[in-house]
Amino acid sequence: MSTLDSSRVRFVGLLTRKEGLTKDEFMERWEKHGQLIKNSVFSQSILVYEQYHIDDKLREALKEGGVLVADCDGIGIMEVESVEKFNAAMSSEEYATIISVDEETFLNRAKTVVIPAAMSTFIGNDSKLKERA
Repeated sequence: MSTLDSSRVRFVGLLTRKEGLTKDEFMERWEKHGQLIKNSVFSQSILVYEQYHIDDKLREALKEGGVLVADCDGIGIMEVESVEKFNAAMSSEEYATIISVDEETFLNRAKTVVIPAAMSTFIGNDSKLKERA
C-alpha cells in the first residue's frame, strides 16, 4: 500500500499557449523559459522543474480511441521544499521583473491551470528506468 508523500510541495501546471502563437513557437519559448528559470536565483527554491511537451499525434490517437484528453499545450511539474519558500520566490523582484514578464510572451494565463498535489508512488522500479537511459 502506498502513502502520500507530503515531504515536498508539488505543482502540476496544465499550460495553454498564448493566442497567436504556433505550437512550435510555444514550445521554443517555453524551453527558453526553462533555461531562464534554471539560471535564476528563483531556481534556489525549486527542487525539480520538468516540462512535458504534448505529442499531438499521440493525443489524436487517444481521442480516436475514445479517451478524453486534456486540452492543453504542455504540462509543467515543479517540486519545492515548502509553500512558504515558493511564495517568497513568487513575490521576489526577480520573478516580477524577469520570469513573469517572460511567461507573458508564451502563456495564456486565463486558460493555464495549476494543481497542487501530493505524490503517491505505486510502482517505482528505478532499475528499469536506468536500463532505458
